[in-house]
Amino acid sequence: MTGARRRLLQGAVAVVEWLGWSLLAALAVLGHCRQYGEKIPTGWERDPTVSFFNMWTVGWNVESLQRGFRGYWHAPIFHPLKGTFTFSEMQPTSLVVAPFVWLFSLCLAYNIFILLTLGANAFLGRRVAARLDLSPLSQVFCGLAFLTLPFVHLQLGVIQLGAVWSILLILLCLIEFEKNPTLVSGTAFGMALGICYLACHYYGLFMVILLPCFLIYLGRKLLLRSTWIGLVCGAIAAFAIVSPFVWAQFRWLEPMSEPRRIELISRLSAHGTDYLFTSERRFLWTELGPLFGFDVRYRRDVGCGTLMMVFAAIGLIAGSLVRSRRKWTWLLLLWGGIAGLLSLGPTIHCGSWHHYEVFMDWIPGLQLIRSPYRFGVIVQIAIVLLATFGVETLWNWRVCVEANQSKMRGRLRRSLEVGVVVVLAGITVAETWPKHCSWAEPPYTEVNRQWVQWLQAETEPEAVVACVPFATGGKTTDFIETTRWMLLALEHDRRMPDGYSGFFPQQHRNLRAAMRSFPDDASCDFLSGVSVDYVVIKDSVLPEILKNVPPLFDDRTAKVRIYSLESVARALHADRN
Repeated sequence: MTGARRRLLQGAVAVVEWLGWSLLAALAVLGHCRQYGEKIPTGWERDPTVSFFNMWTVGWNVESLQRGFRGYWHAPIFHPLKGTFTFSEMQPTSLVVAPFVWLFSLCLAYNIFILLTLGANAFLGRRVAARLDLSPLSQVFCGLAFLTLPFVHLQLGVIQLGAVWSILLILLCLIEFEKNPTLVSGTAFGMALGICYLACHYYGLFMVILLPCFLIYLGRKLLLRSTWIGLVCGAIAAFAIVSPFVWAQFRWLEPMSEPRRIELISRLSAHGTDYLFTSERRFLWTELGPLFGFDVRYRRDVGCGTLMMVFAAIGLIAGSLVRSRRKWTWLLLLWGGIAGLLSLGPTIHCGSWHHYEVFMDWIPGLQLIRSPYRFGVIVQIAIVLLATFGVETLWNWRVCVEANQSKMRGRLRRSLEVGVVVVLAGITVAETWPKHCSWAEPPYTEVNRQWVQWLQAETEPEAVVACVPFATGGKTTDFIETTRWMLLALEHDRRMPDGYSGFFPQQHRNLRAAMRSFPDDASCDFLSGVSVDYVVIKDSVLPEILKNVPPLFDDRTAKVRIYSLESVARALHADRN
């Protein structure tokens, strides 16, 4: 078999394995397979706002692809501002499910994207274990552990945080580069860094911040000329991948962004004891802590589970003793330890001195991170990989003991020993197997088809539409209806002054304040100032003053009415007279 055919076959096998893990995620992890065309998972989110917003992001990426990415940065939200798509995670990796949007629906495509993400986590987790020359049992354990990683399922509504595969891809390329530092392996490492940023800006920034750990891991290889050639090529490849997105963020987002307040960063930081809790509260410390007089408190659920940490401790000790794994073990300890320290944010301090503020001054990009607790995902990755070493240690111990025993040893006893190791590894994964996941229904296109089609047919493509109820508060729950309007805007393709994102411009905060008293002169003047032409209002919140005003269109199915902004202003004037 030629080299090209071999590589093609290996690629096909890899894709099949990836899809196999994704199918396992559908059947055994997420479930609800019959509802994939109707509902989307939100993880432990109390409301579906973020999930709907991420679904809209996938839809905007696919819609932009159809238009050849014309106006890609200028999403039709927060009108009349430009570059509004850069206000949050752009997630171009979601384009992988574009065919499912075209052939079926955005809802189904979004769920498939989640399944492919979970499958990629498991697939690359197993591949990392395989590249470290671990046994098949350890490889399967590692794949299952990443398939059910607690941080991912806790944040399932924030789908970009599920892209743990992007970090694992960097680790896999790092292993290859350390073993054989060449131009090709260095370029692959840099491409992995760039892809990580595209999959999740947070994770890409985390990897850049923690890059010195990888350089320490390379050790003496840094003395080789080929290593530096590879690193330079990798830097060029990473820059080429991320530069269009970073340029857009500096062009549109940076002028409006403000420094993160230390109080906000502190609220979104982890606490040291948070690593003793998982999202399912299944941790032995929860039960034993009060018995020993400890006050069991938590802020963020970033724990990996009791047995996972026990196996990680075994793997840390064994990995430090085994020469072939010592370097990798110490990398995981250093990498995960620094990430854990950063995840605590400003919660650790000495008087008025905060170590995190020093890091913010010296580490480029750290001042842009609003939620330091998300560094906890790297801690979980390090723990799972160390736990995989722990499983491998038990397996190798069993093999060594068996080799030193009499050849007359019974087959039943050998099978029992194998079973014990397998069961222990299985229980470790089962301890944090996700059992709770909320689901939400996005707005049905069929229900809203009449008024959406009316906007498409009866209004100009440049028309601006304000939708009521409007988000008037600043909490996530206040934007549920906003994200529903955004999803429907993908259908009627009209701009709106409202919107939801990771960053809210001052204009939008002013608009929210004005819309609290809608309809009145102040709100109508503000809407007119941002070039709003039409107002879509749900019957359930229809103001009394408009109930006798004939709408331009009345959708009895969706219970929605459409008015021109001029007719709303005339109704106000007539009411005063």
